[in-house]
Amino acid sequence: MSKILVIEDDAELRGSMTEILKFEKHTVYAASNGSEGLLMAREKNPEIILCDILMPGIDGFEVLEELKNYINSFSIPFIYITALAERQDVRHGMDLGADDYLTKPFTRDEFLNTINSRLEKRFQLALSISRSVDQIEQELNEKLNLLTTELSLQKKTLLLISDLNQKLNKELEEKKIELLKSAGDIIEINNKLSDFKKVITAELQKENIMDEQKNMFLDLKRRLSRKSIFVNNLTIFQIQFNQANPQFIPRFMQQLPNMTQHEVTFVSALIMGLNNNQIANLLNITVDSVRKSKFRLKKKIGLGSESNLLEYLHSICMEN
Repeated sequence: MSKILVIEDDAELRGSMTEILKFEKHTVYAASNGSEGLLMAREKNPEIILCDILMPGIDGFEVLEELKNYINSFSIPFIYITALAERQDVRHGMDLGADDYLTKPFTRDEFLNTINSRLEKRFQLALSISRSVDQIEQELNEKLNLLTTELSLQKKTLLLISDLNQKLNKELEEKKIELLKSAGDIIEINNKLSDFKKVITAELQKENIMDEQKNMFLDLKRRLSRKSIFVNNLTIFQIQFNQANPQFIPRFMQQLPNMTQHEVTFVSALIMGLNNNQIANLLNITVDSVRKSKFRLKKKIGLGSESNLLEYLHSICMEN
């Protein structure tokens, strides 16, 4: 069942709600004020929070505002419990981000129906993630198939029109821009899949997760881990770079045979015109590390501090 946090200063009402929820096999954490409730929310990571509005010290509105500062609270349903029937108070709570509210006094059925409704919506969110993964997987496979077909056709074209080298060079220059965009699209899809995997992993680490939810998340995680879904961003990038610049790496390695594979990929990214942020995302490093890598590369090549690294690399591309 679910972990539920009850924040209510009325001891009798707090006890009644706790008893009902425990009878329904939920794990319940009870707090008598807003400060105690915030501490429990951070430590226990509940799946639903029930919170009174009027409390001494930190009130319910302040509790919700404070919870917004914690990333892991964005998906936790928040339900206000209040005796205030005025529309403006209810509206204010909903504007702050509350998902629902219960007006005192409420019946046991009203209480449980509200909680079950929120649990169902949480479950539907998991189903939505599953559908999104299916759609992304289909789009990725389509892009990979298109890319494979395109690379195959280009190879045949190179063999058939080798006598038209000047025209081919112009076409390859135009193709470079198109290939870079294609690589960026696939990398973006891969990053989205990685984000989904992190969300699923976080859900699986929660205590008392329902078996049905756990099985569904495990199935999603297995699918996300299949090689048919995750494609190495660097591999895709290097394949496309080699297609657009077939002679560059052999020339570069001939002049500088002591270069590492990481440095070759870094140089390829510079030639393709990627900026510092794009290179950082591609190589999974910081922007500051990109700047340091440029400095180290110039030093390894033997260029002075005032020399233009990109001009040097392009000069290798232009060699006959």
